[in-house]
Amino acid sequence: MSPPTLSGTQHLETSGPGTTTMTKDGAVVTSTDPSTAPDASIAQKLKGDVSGAVSGSVGSVQAAAGATLRNKNMQEKGLDKMAAEDERLAAKKGSLPVGADKRLEKTEGGALP
Repeated sequence: MSPPTLSGTQHLETSGPGTTTMTKDGAVVTSTDPSTAPDASIAQKLKGDVSGAVSGSVGSVQAAAGATLRNKNMQEKGLDKMAAEDERLAAKKGSLPVGADKRLEKTEGGALP
């Protein structure tokens, strides 16, 4: 497997499924959501935005409930959902949403509050 190479503006070519994007700050994110593809139809993009908003909201509530109930497993699942939506948005827009870097550090580092 060869490393990703730059093609065009910010999209990277990879051998796996999904859209891989290099964000403005140099992070590389991948999303398997078809709505992030540059050639996605408007219907696919709208469907991806709606389902992403729902998934991100559910993840936020799940993470908050897990933190309140001191259930680390529930909290981690919620943070994972939020991180997946952050990566989908980054693959689509080219930059991570505000606060996404903090959530990614917590989910990758395992240090939950």
